[in-house]
Amino acid sequence: MLFYLLFIIHFGNRYKSLFIIQSLVLLNTVINISFLYTSLEDFNKITQRGILSRLLCVALILMLVRKPSDFIKYALIGVMYETLANIWMWFGGPVRLSFRLPKFSEIKLHLVGALKLFIPLLAIQVYVVLDKTMVGLLTDESLFDDMIRVR
Repeated sequence: MLFYLLFIIHFGNRYKSLFIIQSLVLLNTVINISFLYTSLEDFNKITQRGILSRLLCVALILMLVRKPSDFIKYALIGVMYETLANIWMWFGGPVRLSFRLPKFSEIKLHLVGALKLFIPLLAIQVYVVLDKTMVGLLTDESLFDDMIRVR
């Protein structure tokens, strides 16, 4: 996140609002609980979420994005559909769970292991989100974006 903030400060003059919108993608990884449905083998809910949210996203893009200057709308729609899809997963899922307050010693025991798993996932997410954006800003080439799509 620190590198992302430094990147926004350095290159943020032209695309600052776009970078702020895209930073919400990182927050989406925090509220994503599709792992719960995967562990419960409830793939139906994951599939429904994916299909409905993507259909809504495509419909909104077709209705609202009309010209190249609407790229902020496009980015906002993409981030909002993912956010709404993740929020939708919270309905019904946590009902299956029981909550209790853990002791600090229990938290401390698992915190190091959890951080070892979380930090690489966060780095991968940042890389995936910023890959095209950073190279596009550094080279002013659209060929990189086309190359990613061909792969």
